[in-house]
Amino acid sequence: MLLGASNFLVLALPERFRVGQTINPNEVNGTAQARGAAWVQDGRCSHFLRDGGTVRALELLLVARRGAARPGWAAEGSRAIRIADHEGSALADRLRVGFPRRRDLDRLRLWWPCERTGRSLELELLGAPGSEHDDLIAALERSECH
Repeated sequence: MLLGASNFLVLALPERFRVGQTINPNEVNGTAQARGAAWVQDGRCSHFLRDGGTVRALELLLVARRGAARPGWAAEGSRAIRIADHEGSALADRLRVGFPRRRDLDRLRLWWPCERTGRSLELELLGAPGSEHDDLIAALERSECH
């Protein structure tokens, strides 16, 4: 049984972004201790990021997994990034969603391992086509995962 608060990630964002909760509850299946805090080692959460400077909103999905297994997308066609003081991968692509009316969404995926907490993190941002992610990547690089 898990009691109390657990951290997924200390998220660094550009000043104009605000974080909103979705209707999906956080799932926490395991934690690890680091720097006096409990960090989710196995679980998932989702939030909305609202851009106060525009009408843009992004859906943020974060999955924490035990170990450092690199997902298949992170090996092919991704670019190397440094995030939360770890080497990781980033990939921007487009995703078709919806049924029966299909629509395109821009997707940014980030992955990095955290040796200190014995986990890897995969962050996915989904938004309307034309979403620029360079400012978000620059800010996310300053996030903390332990």
